[in-house]
Amino acid sequence: MVRGAPDSWSGAVIADRYRLDSLLGSGGAGAVYRGRDLQLDRTVAIKLLTKEYFAGGLVGFEAEATAASRVNHPNAVAIYDLGSWNELPYLVMEEAPGTSLATLLDQGPLDVDRSIHIAAQILDALAEAHRCGVIHCDLSSDNVIVNDDGSDHVTVIDFGLARLGDSSRAERLFGTAEYLAPEQIRSGITTPAVDLYATGILLYEMLVGRTPFAGVEDSVILDGHL
Repeated sequence: MVRGAPDSWSGAVIADRYRLDSLLGSGGAGAVYRGRDLQLDRTVAIKLLTKEYFAGGLVGFEAEATAASRVNHPNAVAIYDLGSWNELPYLVMEEAPGTSLATLLDQGPLDVDRSIHIAAQILDALAEAHRCGVIHCDLSSDNVIVNDDGSDHVTVIDFGLARLGDSSRAERLFGTAEYLAPEQIRSGITTPAVDLYATGILLYEMLVGRTPFAGVEDSVILDGHL
């Protein structure tokens, strides 16, 4: 395994094909790079994920990522490839143009019509994912990209934590505290309803400018959901 922090991997080439160009962000789930598909000569997003997020190990990750790749919708990020590098699972995805909803909301709340327009596109993407048996499980304002060309076209990204099936139980709590449904917190149960709950939180956030439950500690936020 190559040692060093994720931001030291710029310039590395994965699978003799994908070059890591610049670090876009990192967190508990892993690191996301802007990269280059050297074979097809196109810009891509590459996410390197921590194995701890996949109770089934690499095999479980591959099953879930393969299912997520079947979600074919204009408002859902396209997954191009997956594999393992430096003992870390990775996903290669389209680079969605635009700005995260979180960054957009740093400027203040949105008006009602714009909020509904964005929320409707999120729900369209989720409906297709759920039809394919995929539950996003980590919907947040960071995982919604809004095109800044004036269209407000939405791309839901980061299906890296997606779960399979109508109902599954995670061995650990994962996701973003501000958007977790009560049943996720209590028992780790995930159904399509958890994505709808998170969309409700997003709609509130767009209209008000903040999430409904806030706190310095995650435990305070989780208590708010419960």
